[in-house]
Amino acid sequence: MKTGNRGVLITAFVLIFIFAAACISAFFILKDSGGDKKALVYSDGKLIREINLDEVKESYSFRVESENGGYNIINVENGKIYVSEASCPDKVCIRTGKISSSAVPIACLPNKLVIEIKDKYGKTDLVV
Repeated sequence: MKTGNRGVLITAFVLIFIFAAACISAFFILKDSGGDKKALVYSDGKLIREINLDEVKESYSFRVESENGGYNIINVENGKIYVSEASCPDKVCIRTGKISSSAVPIACLPNKLVIEIKDKYGKTDLVV
């Protein structure tokens, strides 16, 4: 075997090893990242509800009243949460839509409402 061919062969084995290690690492990281997504609902900075979104069997909604007389209607589905109705003038909380990860929280500043999602380890998703 020529020396040049040996270098190509060693490089190929190294690349295959790196690719296999990356695939195995990704498998273990993704395997543990799913499940137990909790929605945390805050009103005026206080946690008022903690909902395990993966355990929701039937959709439901509830109303959150703010101290200023405003309100938000929050809908919960399996894996998702969203605001369907609000008394605030800008309706940003409604336009945020359904969320299922912590990439974008729902916030209603006039009614002092925040909804965020955490995973089972208390971590949020990375947004770049």
